[in-house]
Amino acid sequence: MKGYIGTKIVLALAMTRLAYNQYRGWEVPANEDGNDAGYLVEYTDGGKPNVVGHAGYVSWSPKEQFDGGYIEIGEIGGLDPFRVRLLGERAQLSANLEKLKTFLAGDAVKPLSDRAKGLLVRQLYAQQDLLYILDQRLALIDIEAEQARLEEAAERQRQADLAEADQHQQEHEQALEDAAKLKAESLKADEPLPPADPVE
Repeated sequence: MKGYIGTKIVLALAMTRLAYNQYRGWEVPANEDGNDAGYLVEYTDGGKPNVVGHAGYVSWSPKEQFDGGYIEIGEIGGLDPFRVRLLGERAQLSANLEKLKTFLAGDAVKPLSDRAKGLLVRQLYAQQDLLYILDQRLALIDIEAEQARLEEAAERQRQADLAEADQHQQEHEQALEDAAKLKAESLKADEPLPPADPVE
């Protein structure tokens, strides 16, 4: 068999094996322990939905296997896929960086050659730089999103101001037209009456 490394971003909810089976409407197999801790896992990036109320494929994973294969990245509901991928990349990098720091501070690093230690330190610096870059990219997303929101709000206000100005112009033109009509009617009322026909 070949080796593989997981790259999926999933949704998960802590749930015992028994609770999961009950959720699916199943009986716990006789050779399994319903008290086993684990997670209901929903795959968000592929797989046909198999449970009503879920958008992705749903399964159950034992806690030990799940915790060993996934890193929490927090609430991602409503976030665009690009930001979610960045958050996942940052979480993985941060976890690897902490492991490297722990390794460099422990006894396991002592037998390594100076060159190997130097390369590990360079790797540490590179990961720190990349972590900073990812943080800057995430911050830029927020800045650009806020800028876009402000520009959209400004455009809406501009359109509203134009509509209001147009309404005022129409009202002004209507007032001028009404005034002209009143003046014309007034002038007509002031005209002398035609002479009466002579009485025979």
